[in-house]
Amino acid sequence: MEKLNIDFTKVDDLHLLCKQIDLMNTEDREKALKKLFFSIGEGSVIRRGIMVDTQNASIGNNCFINHNLTVLGFSPVVIGNNVGISSGVTLIAIKHPQNPLYGEWVDLPGPIKICDGALIGANVTIFPGVVIGENAKVGAGAVVVKDVPPGATVFGNPARVIKTSKTIGEHGKSQLDDRYLAQTTQRD
Repeated sequence: MEKLNIDFTKVDDLHLLCKQIDLMNTEDREKALKKLFFSIGEGSVIRRGIMVDTQNASIGNNCFINHNLTVLGFSPVVIGNNVGISSGVTLIAIKHPQNPLYGEWVDLPGPIKICDGALIGANVTIFPGVVIGENAKVGAGAVVVKDVPPGATVFGNPARVIKTSKTIGEHGKSQLDDRYLAQTTQRD
C-alpha cells in the first residue's frame, strides 16, 4: 500500500484560515473561500463555520452549504450543481486502514462525489468512496457508507434506501417507483 505524502504544515495553514474566515468581511471572505476550494461555482453560498483540510474540493453552481461543513481528507470531493447541504455535515475523503504487514496506519484516497440536485440533511456523515446520485436525498443524521442511487431517499445508520423515484414528472413532482408504491399500499 502506498502512503500519501502529506504536508501537515499546509493542513495547519488551512485550518487557521478556516478559523479566521468567519471574522472577515464579505469581500475578504470570498477571496479566502477561493483559496480553500479548488473551485466554487457561480451563485453558490457557503455559510460560516466551515473546516476544510484539503484544496481538492470543488463546488458547482447554485449550491447552498449551511453552517459547519467539515471536509476531511486529501481525495477529491466534488459537489455538483444545485446541491443543498444542511448544517453539521461531515465529508470524510480519506481511509485509514491498518497495514497488516507492518501494523502501521496508512492513508488511502477515498473520493466523494455529490451529484447535481442532491440534498443532504443536517448532521449527515458521508464516508470515503461514496457517490450520492443525482437528485438523491439524504435524511438528517444518516451515516452514508455506500453509494446512493439517483433519485433515492436514504435515512439511518448505516443509510438505507427508503424511497426511489424514476423521473421528475410534470410540474416538477417525482414519479415514485412502482416498487415503493406497492410497499406503501401493502402497509395501509
